Amino acid sequence: MKKLFAMLLAVVMIFSLATVSFASEDVETPVYEDMETVTVTKTYTATNEGTVSPAETFSFTALTCVSVTDAAEGVTAANAPVPTIATVDFAADEATATKDITITLPEYTSVGIYTYTFSEVVGNTAGVTYHDDEITLKVTVIQGADGKIRVAAVHTESDGQKSDDFENVYSAGTLAVSKTVTGNLGDQTKDFIVKVTFTAPEGKVVKEAISYVVDGETLTIAPEAWENGVASVDIALKHGETITFTNIPYGVSYTVVE
Repeated sequence: MKKLFAMLLAVVMIFSLATVSFASEDVETPVYEDMETVTVTKTYTATNEGTVSPAETFSFTALTCVSVTDAAEGVTAANAPVPTIATVDFAADEATATKDITITLPEYTSVGIYTYTFSEVVGNTAGVTYHDDEITLKVTVIQGADGKIRVAAVHTESDGQKSDDFENVYSAGTLAVSKTVTGNLGDQTKDFIVKVTFTAPEGKVVKEAISYVVDGETLTIAPEAWENGVASVDIALKHGETITFTNIPYGVSYTVVE
């Protein structure tokens, strides 16, 4: 009986091994296509409705190779070929748009894993939030039947979640200036002249108009009206009247003086 059991166990083991061996023959080898370029997706959004985002060109630092592994002898980060990256343009009031940024990959003479870093250039547009985290490009070069094959991926994540896109935000708000006249001798029909002065944050430039409405007419403080980061306008207000300024970039301060 024991001999019969041992023989049956041996048969089961042989069958199991044969099954595993057979299954391994069905595994497909991944097929990779050579990548000449890789893209990063950028979304330009506005924090608040009714704001007009300024035109903006987003640019990037040159890519730097920080490591090379599994490459031929003598191929290092210092002499590795370097990809190039394009800028991306958004027109005025184009926040909410999504566009691709193209990274052009160079030719490689050796297989290996090439890791690059780059960053978005922090611009000076008031109200725009720039992506200040380092971005990583990893290019894996493998040997194909007809030459080298480049497989690339971009990592923009800063929280551990893999991502190949990032966002820029334009934030602007409003300022309502009102007049109230009280007292027995208060003249509620009189126009009071009020000077409103806006000051941009240091190093920032207001690149889109601030708007306000007077007697049904829309007026603006144009970007050209700013001098040394300051722009002023005089408005006339009677009792109970309010004039609201819109599209004021976040960070811009103001004073209101009668």
